[in-house]
Amino acid sequence: MPRWAQLQDLAPGARLYLPVQIASMTATSITITVLAVNLTTGQVNPAPAGTFTINLQTSQVTGQWSSDPGGQPAWVQAEPLAVGDLLQGADGAVVRAATVGLGADGTHWSPYPGATTGQSQEGWTVVGHLDFP
Repeated sequence: MPRWAQLQDLAPGARLYLPVQIASMTATSITITVLAVNLTTGQVNPAPAGTFTINLQTSQVTGQWSSDPGGQPAWVQAEPLAVGDLLQGADGAVVRAATVGLGADGTHWSPYPGATTGQSQEGWTVVGHLDFP
């Protein structure tokens, strides 16, 4: 499941990494640029998609996007699941993971105990956890 996706295509709870570069740094501030990425190849475009300055004394952030923030690529990382995690699909259905760690990369899961094949976390968001006594 680790992949590039646009921010607008992600759901609440998605864990992601924005490609950023430190543009400058002083004792009181850090300026970062958010970099654009080709979604297909993963190649970084050196033209910044936004620039933000963080005041290290006040924690205030200033700056703006220079392109559509919804179209900003981010690296989406599959989160490790545990038996009992409750996953909500795009249709609103909530399912309990009974088997986890499936698939070649260990990120697939199944609602069936003892399953040997599962489904991707793609399109599912962890919304809770439920252990049976």
